[in-house]
Amino acid sequence: YDLALVKAGLSPAPRLSLSQVPDALNALDAGDARKDAFVAVVLPLVLQVNEEISQARSHVAALQRILDNGGSLPRAERHWLEGQFARYKVEYGDFPRLMRRLDVVPPSLALAQAAIESGWGSSRFAREGNALFGQWTWSASAPGIEPEDRAEGMTHRIRAFDSPLAAVRAYVRNLNTHPAYAGLRQLREVQHKTGGLDAHDLAEGLTAYSEKGAAYVDLVRDIIRANGLDAFDRVRLADAGSTF
Repeated sequence: YDLALVKAGLSPAPRLSLSQVPDALNALDAGDARKDAFVAVVLPLVLQVNEEISQARSHVAALQRILDNGGSLPRAERHWLEGQFARYKVEYGDFPRLMRRLDVVPPSLALAQAAIESGWGSSRFAREGNALFGQWTWSASAPGIEPEDRAEGMTHRIRAFDSPLAAVRAYVRNLNTHPAYAGLRQLREVQHKTGGLDAHDLAEGLTAYSEKGAAYVDLVRDIIRANGLDAFDRVRLADAGSTF
């Protein structure tokens, strides 16, 4: 599909979901060609995950209105709602906290972090394990890849995923549930009330994502600005069943 048309708002992003980060990304020379190919792969995934979250968020709000008006929920709906509270690590009934966590991530923020953590899709972790966001795992049962330069005494691995889409889902869930990103979630809640999400400001909540701290926040902002990634925050996802 034509990424330039999508970026300009002249075409929606397709519902594209590859089973593996393409090896061809690593074969491309570093520069605009690799960057555009990487964005073309990852952007639809971020939009799909945001769509899933938006739909769940709307359904939670509808069920909350029923409960607030004294109604009761069918067993299946109650079970689904309990699952949302459990998934986002929130005590059942605390709707404000759930809605603070059950929320989208601006595509520009996700694209910038994926670019940094995977070298625009060229890293060994991305190619071998669809690891787009450099998430660590210490679980022996979780799939992972051992870093070649891991310091002595460290036991972490880079979490591997069955697909790039699974990696995006895990990344968004991490930002939405981990205590280290409570500040980001609070900023996002305020932004919703004051005019919409702004990835540049939200990046302030990412100091704990990297050992670089504030320098990492600056890097995320630089990547967004230098590559015009904020334009993708206005992109819509193609309707289900659309073809390109």
